[in-house]
Amino acid sequence: MRKIIINLLLPHLHQPLLPICAFVIIIFCLFVNTAAAAGEQNSTTPFSPITEAISPAGTIQQEAAASRKPAHMGSSNKKLLIPLLIAAASIVLGGGLVFFLLFYIYYYRKSNLHKHQHSTCLSRKRSVSVMEYKTLELATDNFQESNILGSGGFGCVYKAKLQPNFYVAVKRLAAGHPDSITEFQTEVDILSKIEHPNIISLLGYSILDQTRLLVYELMPFGSLETQLHGPSRGSALTWNLRMKIALDIA
Repeated sequence: MRKIIINLLLPHLHQPLLPICAFVIIIFCLFVNTAAAAGEQNSTTPFSPITEAISPAGTIQQEAAASRKPAHMGSSNKKLLIPLLIAAASIVLGGGLVFFLLFYIYYYRKSNLHKHQHSTCLSRKRSVSVMEYKTLELATDNFQESNILGSGGFGCVYKAKLQPNFYVAVKRLAAGHPDSITEFQTEVDILSKIEHPNIISLLGYSILDQTRLLVYELMPFGSLETQLHGPSRGSALTWNLRMKIALDIA
């Protein structure tokens, strides 16, 4: 009897899926081995070599059996193999569907767990609104360069118009940056804990795949850095105003 040995090596899949794959492969091997055994059994002649050697009529009987063999052997093999192949194909197809269904459920649950971890972490902080990515995309005119307020190592800040007289600043973190997730979480942690009139507030955030957006209050006169080191070089900031800013920051 021919033996079929299949080495099942699926280290990259989740462990609960391995028994399903192993079961499908084992059932398929049993059907193929059964078919192979049946074929070999039907191909065996009823005469042993010893009988052929001592029987004078062995040659005649063997030739007669050989002449009758094609008449029934082919049809019997087909009758046996066709149902087995259909059954094996059905089992493999059904097992494949079950496998892909379980893989989809596993991937879907993993994706939801990843989103739930972000939501849980943010819910411990001050209330922060979750905004639709499409809304922010439209508010920034599809992140046009003309709406860029500034840029840094982790992304760009865009001016966004949510309502006719309501503007916000949207920071889009670079998706390919290895520290973008850490930067996202750090800003949420800091701005969620600090409430100060001289520090901008975090209004909301949005997550779409690997893209993360942070929505802040818009500073109509720019940042302190712009006032100090911008084109005006701080000419609009009097000494008393500078002292007030320093004391407020302290």
